[in-house]
Amino acid sequence: MNDHIDLSGLHQGFLQSQRATMKRARDVADAAAGQLTQAKNAVAGLVADIAYFESCLDPTEEARLVIIGGPAGTAIFPESLCPLGMDRIRYEGSDETGARVAVIQHVSQLNVMLKAVRVGEENARRIGFHTTGS
Repeated sequence: MNDHIDLSGLHQGFLQSQRATMKRARDVADAAAGQLTQAKNAVAGLVADIAYFESCLDPTEEARLVIIGGPAGTAIFPESLCPLGMDRIRYEGSDETGARVAVIQHVSQLNVMLKAVRVGEENARRIGFHTTGS
């Protein structure tokens, strides 16, 4: 009586299944890393755009951001701008009345208008976070 069972086929199937599972896990990790890079790149691009925009202002003007798709016409003076998670950007600052504002925007919805606002030379501020290496 031969009770020998050939497990080589079963073993090969198990190995193929494990390889497929590991590949899916790597693909998910790569996609997440790509999205994080998207958010960081979007922030870096915005910071560079803001720095250039501010370099063109006269001393009586300051830059404001208008988030397109946000509250109609609300311009904010940004104090921080950072990636939030893998796919969002967070803006923090104040609006025209001085109220604290935080806006969270998905990178796929990124639409920002830079606006020059005349405030007088003694009151004009520069955003500044683009000069600190943040």
